[in-house]
Amino acid sequence: MRLTVFVLMVLLFLSVVVQAQEEILPVPYHGYVSTGLSFQFWKPVEDDAISQFVLPVTILLPVGDRFNLTISHSPAMSWYGERKLEGLSDTWLQGTYVFWDEKVMLNVGLGVPTGKTRLTDDEFYLSQLLSLNHYRFRLPVYGQGFCGKVGGVVAYPIGGIVVVGLGGHYLYKMPYHPVDDETIEYRPGDEVSGSVGLDVRVGERGKIMLDGMYTYYWRDLLSGQEVYGSGEKLSVDLAVFYRFEEQFIWGHVRYRQRGKNELWQGVSIQEEVNNTNGDQVEVDLVFRGLTFENGGLSFLGNGRFYQKNEEGTGGAILYGGGFGGNLRFSERSTV
Repeated sequence: MRLTVFVLMVLLFLSVVVQAQEEILPVPYHGYVSTGLSFQFWKPVEDDAISQFVLPVTILLPVGDRFNLTISHSPAMSWYGERKLEGLSDTWLQGTYVFWDEKVMLNVGLGVPTGKTRLTDDEFYLSQLLSLNHYRFRLPVYGQGFCGKVGGVVAYPIGGIVVVGLGGHYLYKMPYHPVDDETIEYRPGDEVSGSVGLDVRVGERGKIMLDGMYTYYWRDLLSGQEVYGSGEKLSVDLAVFYRFEEQFIWGHVRYRQRGKNELWQGVSIQEEVNNTNGDQVEVDLVFRGLTFENGGLSFLGNGRFYQKNEEGTGGAILYGGGFGGNLRFSERSTV
C-alpha cells in the first residue's frame, strides 16, 4: 500500500541550542517550559485525510543538582471525515535521579488519567487509526488509565572513546473504560523492557550509537478475562552524527520485529497461526545545512518500509522530505 504524505514538522530540536556534539542528548541543568503547535495530516489514496492538531507542553523542574521533575501533557484535536476526537491527553509526571558521577540514572513515572476515554463508536474507530505506527502521530493515544513505571540506566565509559550502557524498565497499567459502556473495562498488559547500548566517538566531530531493546508484554484483560497477548518486540537502532564547522548531519535507522500475538479463540487464548506483525524499518535524516546569527535551517528526510505479514497484509512504503528552522530570541527563548 502506498500513501501520499504531507507532514509539517514544527517542533524538531525545539529546546536544543547548537553548541557541541553533546547536543544529541542535552543535559538540562536549568528548568524550562517547552510548548508549541503541531499539525499533521495524512491523505490515503481515495480516502479522507486523517488530521491531528496538538498543543504539547513540557515543564522541567530541577530539584537540586541530581534530581529533575518533568511534567508533560498534550491536548489534541483529531478528525477523519465526519469523525472527530478532541480533548485532553493523559498527564505524565516523571522524576529522574542521577548519581555515581552521572553514570547511573533512575527514573520513576506516573501516568495520571486525565486523558479522554469512554469513546463513542466513531471516536474509537478514529483512535485505532491514530495509533498505527507508520503515521507517527504526535498523540497516538489520548488516554489509557492510570499507569506507573520504574526504570534505570547505567552507562560506563571505556578508554574515553566508547560508552557502554545497560537499562531496563517496568510499566504497570490499571484498568479503564475505552468506550462509553460501563460494562466494558479493559486492562492493557504490563510490559518490561531490557536494553543495551554502545556509543562510539569517531574523532573529535563524529559519533556512532547502537542500541538494542527487547520488550515483553503481559496479556490484556477485558472485564477480567484474558483476551489478547501482544507478541514480544525486538528493536535495534543505529544512529550516526557528524559535525562540520557550523553544520552537522544526523542519521537514524530503526529495525523493529514482533513475535506472534495471542488471541481469544472462543474457549481459550491461543497463539495465532500466522504472524500478523511484519518487520519494520524506519529511516530519518537531518542535515543542518544553513546557519546564521541566532539560528539555522535544517533539511529533513525520512522513509518507512513495513514488510507484509505472514497473511500478506499490512505492508507499507512511505517516504518524505522537508525542512525545519530554529531561531534563538534570547538566552532563554528558542522557537
